[in-house]
Amino acid sequence: MKARNSYLVAALLVLLSLLSIFRLFRIIDITFSPTGGLDFHSFWYSGQFIRQGEDPFRASLENLQPRVPIWYVDGKTTTSLPVSQGLTIGTSYPAFVYLFLIPFSFFSWPTAKILWMAINLGLMFLVPVLVVNLFRQKSIVSSSHRAIVCLAPWGLLATSEAIGNGQTSYLVLTLSLVALLTASKNRLVAGIALGVALSKYSLCLPFLLFLLFLKKEYRVVAIAIILQVLGFLLLSVLTKTSFISLLGEYYRIVTTLINSHGINLESLLSPHYYVAYFLVLALTFLAVWCCWRMTHPREPRLAQVDATARVDLERSRAEIIHLHALNLLAIWTLLSFYHGEYDAVVFILFVAMIVFGLANNYWDIQPEHKVLVVISTLAAVLLMSRPGVSVTSILPASLSRLGALLASSGVTSLALLISFAISLWLSLRIRATR
Repeated sequence: MKARNSYLVAALLVLLSLLSIFRLFRIIDITFSPTGGLDFHSFWYSGQFIRQGEDPFRASLENLQPRVPIWYVDGKTTTSLPVSQGLTIGTSYPAFVYLFLIPFSFFSWPTAKILWMAINLGLMFLVPVLVVNLFRQKSIVSSSHRAIVCLAPWGLLATSEAIGNGQTSYLVLTLSLVALLTASKNRLVAGIALGVALSKYSLCLPFLLFLLFLKKEYRVVAIAIILQVLGFLLLSVLTKTSFISLLGEYYRIVTTLINSHGINLESLLSPHYYVAYFLVLALTFLAVWCCWRMTHPREPRLAQVDATARVDLERSRAEIIHLHALNLLAIWTLLSFYHGEYDAVVFILFVAMIVFGLANNYWDIQPEHKVLVVISTLAAVLLMSRPGVSVTSILPASLSRLGALLASSGVTSLALLISFAISLWLSLRIRATR
């Protein structure tokens, strides 16, 4: 049995390695295309207004143009309008992130998007390391299991979407994980990391809820919120715009995005919104109930061991429960609120939970159930890779509708529903002792 498992692990590592090569070339190809970094362009373009002391939110609402000429530190100069590269120019994020990323606005657009791609690739390599460290405190982590988790992001379409389009998803995920890992050691560092991550609050939400309600790290959350408020205050000073005006402009911009389509259930079931809302409420109830059930177990305390051992065992189980709750919250937010494909990078938490959970016997389940978990997880990961995106162009006309279906965002939503069901079931079967 062990020999067969080792062959399966080796085959999975080979497959993930091949996928990583494909994704890397895909990321580079997207970035260097005329539309590469299209989402990052909004940060770069907004930075041009901030450099000139102008309000980027008002500029977005009124479709204003920055003044020319504009000089860049890489020796290039823009002398004529438009400064925009014909890509995304909306300012849909809070003020702080535009100030945080303003150094890129001092480079010409081609240089800025390549620099951001390089940083994003670095963050993508860092995220699995942070995730492994998150689980290492509660698990035995072998080199093969570590390799699977580290290569897992390469198997997701979300990775090429996030990096190729210049999204901030990996930055936010990295800082959210840093906040988790440092919250009990250095609340100031954790608060600053969470504060920057809150710039994309839709992706940061599960980490915020986890730290607030499960870890009760009120200081960390308070520092994070203060940092975001300071972002608006600083932008107010730099652009000579009132704080209230900035908030009003930002609110007007955000409300225009309410009907955006993504990988959440509302987008999947459009225009049957009432069905989507019912499912979201059902998932919310299940997530809250499961988190409460995990943190209030019915198992008797471990009276048969000495007091020190009992405390260690109960603490270890509580930490594992927290990891399950975090994963459940992450999948719930992806299904319940607007997210683009690029935000599914947080799916690595689910992969890590399955890999390390099976290796360390987190759950009280039968061997045949473990096989079912593995098969279901592989199916979810395959769907998250969205194979239809790659094969649609080579399918015969008779299968074009199937290819379009496999390439749709609904495939990601289906994978997330499968993952939520698996997570819910496993969360209620965590062993009483380890």
